[in-house]
Amino acid sequence: MPEEKKAETVNTVTNAVTDGLKNNFTMDNILNIKNLFKKETPVENNPITNNIQGTVTSSLMEKIGLSPQVAALLSSTVVPLVLKSLSGKVNDPNEKGFNIESLIGMFSGSGNSGNLMGSLGKLFG
Repeated sequence: MPEEKKAETVNTVTNAVTDGLKNNFTMDNILNIKNLFKKETPVENNPITNNIQGTVTSSLMEKIGLSPQVAALLSSTVVPLVLKSLSGKVNDPNEKGFNIESLIGMFSGSGNSGNLMGSLGKLFG
């Protein structure tokens, strides 16, 4: 990937993951949401992960101009890592204020999604 595209790629992935999470945080999807943040459930097996990977892949193709193959490879690598990191934070008792309830609040519009975007951005920095 060209050096000049890295920052734009990080922003694109961060926004796409955030949008993907927002779009998947619905009452119809509550079981998948709950399973996504269980320690014993691999994030790769969750339908939400696949949905977010699709969102990230599309965004990378549209906004960065990556080929479908490269965008899919990048999203299939990065999305599970990001979701594992979020799951780790949700399950870490030392992470005060970062729990499933706060995530639901952020994605339902009653919380501050800017904090989550900042946290996601730090994962790539």
